[in-house]
Amino acid sequence: MKKINILLLLMSLALLHTMTSCENETDEFDLDFPLPQITAFSPQSDTVGKTVTITGANFERISSISIGGANITSENFEVTSSTSITATLPRIFNAGPIAVMNVFDRGAITLDNFVPLYPTATVSGWPSELNAFGKVQIFGKDLDMITLAIVNGDTASISSAGTTALVIDTKNVNFLAGTIGTEIEISLTGLGDVENQSAFLTLQEPAEELPPGSEPRMLLDFEDGIVPWQEWVDGPVTGEQAGINLGAISPHPSGGDNFLSVLIPNVNTTSWSSEVFFGDVEPEGDQATDTINLGDFRDPHLSFLVNTGSGEARFAIELYESHKWGKWYNDEDGAVIVKTGGTWQWVSISLAEDSGFGNWGTVGWDNDDGSKTDIDFSRIRYIKLGTGTDGFTIGNDYEANIDNFQITDGPVSNGDDFLSGSSTPLFVFFDLEDGVNPYQAINEDKVQSIASVVTDPANAPQGNRFLKVDADVITAGWNWYGNYTIRELNVDIKSQLTPYISFYVHNGNRDTRFEMQLLDANGFGWGTNFLTPANDGWQVITINLVTASWSNWGGAPYQAPDLSAITGLDLALNAEKIGDAGATQTVLTDYVILTAGSVRSRIGSHNINYPIVYPQTKAGKKPAF
Repeated sequence: MKKINILLLLMSLALLHTMTSCENETDEFDLDFPLPQITAFSPQSDTVGKTVTITGANFERISSISIGGANITSENFEVTSSTSITATLPRIFNAGPIAVMNVFDRGAITLDNFVPLYPTATVSGWPSELNAFGKVQIFGKDLDMITLAIVNGDTASISSAGTTALVIDTKNVNFLAGTIGTEIEISLTGLGDVENQSAFLTLQEPAEELPPGSEPRMLLDFEDGIVPWQEWVDGPVTGEQAGINLGAISPHPSGGDNFLSVLIPNVNTTSWSSEVFFGDVEPEGDQATDTINLGDFRDPHLSFLVNTGSGEARFAIELYESHKWGKWYNDEDGAVIVKTGGTWQWVSISLAEDSGFGNWGTVGWDNDDGSKTDIDFSRIRYIKLGTGTDGFTIGNDYEANIDNFQITDGPVSNGDDFLSGSSTPLFVFFDLEDGVNPYQAINEDKVQSIASVVTDPANAPQGNRFLKVDADVITAGWNWYGNYTIRELNVDIKSQLTPYISFYVHNGNRDTRFEMQLLDANGFGWGTNFLTPANDGWQVITINLVTASWSNWGGAPYQAPDLSAITGLDLALNAEKIGDAGATQTVLTDYVILTAGSVRSRIGSHNINYPIVYPQTKAGKKPAF
């Protein structure tokens, strides 16, 4: 009896031990689960995008697959049985083994390599000219297979937009003096063969990189009356004060009612003294609240209006991204002191990687170790505009009145300010001064509209005439009901990095939807739509043709418009915002033009502060002609 009891006790302990071991092993995903096995795969080599079948055993609960080190996403493979898996080959990967892994971190890998076959990249055509340091866009088939572009013997950066378009950026290419007007060779290399892989392009003068004042991001306009200013406590500069509208000057005509003033009478020493700031005062942690991605801008600048009154000023800029960066401001002539003589002027400080920023800090808010030597254009969430007396003559008065603190795409020009400038547009589509009515009514079974050219010099925003369109809704909804239209154009814009179409509109204080169809260099139609906000008066609408979200309305065999030229234009009104059946609206428009940059710095010679709107464009619905 005792022997039996001892035996039962030993069996119970053994069972308990077994259960405990299994539980621990389960927690650690170390089950005694059969290992996956790969016995074969077929085919051994094939074109990217095709499928491969993997055979073997124990394929239950497979969680990941890779080929040549490239992971295949879960939607691109299927475990068809415990002995078979089918997988779609990635577009880009190197020759290498096939590996599978299950949820228990147990896997198998082949001894043999799968060898990818790459499709031939085909360039359908090349442009004939290249602006030095500019971009070349080509179209074709399987262009994502291109891995290298050599321009003038140097490596250029490339980026593909899907499989049918490729952009070659020559900003870092060395163009020797005396090469303008000569032929420069561009050659391409790919993972596979490249058809029509090289061409000679005539080198042109560098195009203007970016126009002044394009699509600004306002950081501080001081209209809320808040003073985002900090003094250097216990610093060497004494007598400093800051506040709203302290200087004996008037606001800038387009700057609103408030500006920030920083005053230091009778400067006693030369130093950084205080700062105007945007964002968190002391950035900590990885959760940014007011971030700016400088990668959204082609040529980012910190721009602001300044008026030094009867004194003078000096500025520095400091920003955080991975860590703290800074520099003192010098103008294009190397001058360090700003003295505007009581007038408002623009100051623009480049934020580019090569613009002279120094490392003014070590570990930053995202715990970077401070080892990098360039601004990486990641999330910038803290910008200081330092006010200081470095370089001053002791005894002078410091006065800095600041407004419209913002990020701009390119520097803002003082010579072409919207209120006082008279720059000539690249092209005038419609100015209406000839009295000819360019409006065409469409969809009259849904919206009845009639247009006339009105002569009214006192109210015209430009010249003496403008277009008046009266609309009566029959069927409410999204209806293109009439448009300006012009054809048989050949407006060359290949040298313009940021061309805009701009115009005046008076929508009677009601939101108004516009449609725009542009015919590109090859005659294909591309469309977008945008909202002009309610405004009881004239406003200026300016559309960036490069950043607009274009829809293919003309059957083009490529993914974006060819903006080397404009061959036609429709600017149309949409009934979406008018209202139900029986609703009416009157819309006034004038001066539809093409500009090399936003209208803030390009058009107009009026002393009226017209609001300027940069619409957020989105893909338009195709109109029903």
